[in-house]
Amino acid sequence: MIARTARPAEVTAHKATSTQLLPDGVSQEWRVLRFIPEKSSSNLIQAINKVSIDADGKLIEQCRNCLLMPYTKSIVSAVLTGLVMVHAPVFEELQEDKVGENDISNGSNAGQREPRILCVGFGGGSIPSFLAEMLPQCHVDVVELEPAVIQASSDLGFQQDKRIHVTVQDGAVFAHCAVESGTGYDAVIVDAYDADGNVPATFATEHSAFFEALASGLLASRGVLVTNFLPGTDLAPVLMRQAEALSHRSDCLSFAIQAEGSGNLLALHLCGTPTRRPAKPELCLRLWLAACVVENSTACPFRVGRLATKGLREIQVRRKSHGDCITIIT
Repeated sequence: MIARTARPAEVTAHKATSTQLLPDGVSQEWRVLRFIPEKSSSNLIQAINKVSIDADGKLIEQCRNCLLMPYTKSIVSAVLTGLVMVHAPVFEELQEDKVGENDISNGSNAGQREPRILCVGFGGGSIPSFLAEMLPQCHVDVVELEPAVIQASSDLGFQQDKRIHVTVQDGAVFAHCAVESGTGYDAVIVDAYDADGNVPATFATEHSAFFEALASGLLASRGVLVTNFLPGTDLAPVLMRQAEALSHRSDCLSFAIQAEGSGNLLALHLCGTPTRRPAKPELCLRLWLAACVVENSTACPFRVGRLATKGLREIQVRRKSHGDCITIIT
C-alpha cells in the first residue's frame, strides 16, 4: 500500500510491463486507487494510472498517453470524435483520401484558439492528462467533490501543469460560477457518481444548477457534452432533458454509445451540427470518418472508430417544449 486517504481509500502499486525501451534504472508501475467500503470486504477501483519510477522507487512521471480502464478510452474517443464533428461539419464532401487534413491536435478546428475542456469528476486524472497529451494546445479544468481523491493524486502520478487546473468543489456549483464569469467550454465531460454509484441528480435532473448552466452557455455553441451512465439507465428522458437545456444555445445532435468493458452508457450531444438528423447508418459513417481524423492527427495509441460508434440504436422521445415526436439515436 502506498498511501491511505482520509476516506476509506487507498493507492496500491503493481509492477507493469513496459512496451517501450526505458533508460537504465527506470521501470514502470500501475498505481491503483480503490475505495474501501466500511461494512464490506469488496472494494471499488476508482482509477488506474501508469507511472515511471527510478531505481529507488521514486516516482518520475505519469504516462499520460496510457488509459488502462476501457471505459475511459470510450469517453476520450467520444470527446475527440465529437470535436471533429462540430468543428468540421464538412462530411458531405469529405472523401476517404482527404481524411486527416483537418488537424485537431493544434486547435485549428476551434477557430485558432485554445480549446477548453471541463471534466466533472477527477478519478485518477487519467482522462484530463490524456486529453492534454493528445491536444497540446487545450486547457482542461477538472472539478472534484471529494478532497480525498485529490489528496491521493500525487501517489497516482498525476501532475498539474499550466494546462490542467484542478478545483475541489461541487461540479454543479463550479459550472454555475463558470457561466457567471463568462467561461465556456468546447467539451464538457461528466464522469461523477454518488455514494450509491449513480450519476448525481443535479447532472440528470432538469431545473438543477447544472442544467441552468447548460442553458446559459456552459457549453460553446459548437461543443460536445458527454455524460457517463451506468448500464441499464433509461437514457431517453435524460437525453431529452439535456437536449432541451442545450437548445437554448444551439441545435444539437443527441445520441448514445456503449462504453467499452464496463457496459456503461455514454450520452452525447454535439452542438452546432446541422439540424437534419442523419439516419443511423449515416451517423455511424460520419462518426467513423471523424474518428479517422482523430487517429491521423493525434498520437492516440488505440483505434477510435469502433469505440466512437459502439452500441447505437434508435428510440422515440417527445420534446416537451414543442410537443412533436423526434428520433434520438441511442
